[in-house]
Amino acid sequence: MSLHAAYKATDSLIDSQTQAVVCASDTLALGVAKRLQTLGREDIAIGGIGNHDMLRFMFPRAVSVELGYHQAGQHAAELLLKQLDETPTEITHWTQPCHLVVP
Repeated sequence: MSLHAAYKATDSLIDSQTQAVVCASDTLALGVAKRLQTLGREDIAIGGIGNHDMLRFMFPRAVSVELGYHQAGQHAAELLLKQLDETPTEITHWTQPCHLVVP
């Protein structure tokens, strides 16, 4: 799960008909995108997860999924502070929405 591992694995992932590579993280997407750049393969779309600034800076056409970690952390902290300040209430469930970040 590193830039270098993704870079090295790219050749085994693609062929002449590959249209896109979707990675489990933006870090992996950076490695794949760099290898594709080296190969001159601008015809292959890149996708990742995490909405890392570096991916968009280096490869502006890349797509990423923003998972909302910042908002989830804020919500978790608010719930924790509420439980510390008050008598514990019933268990709550909360889902953090995510969204696709496109160029």
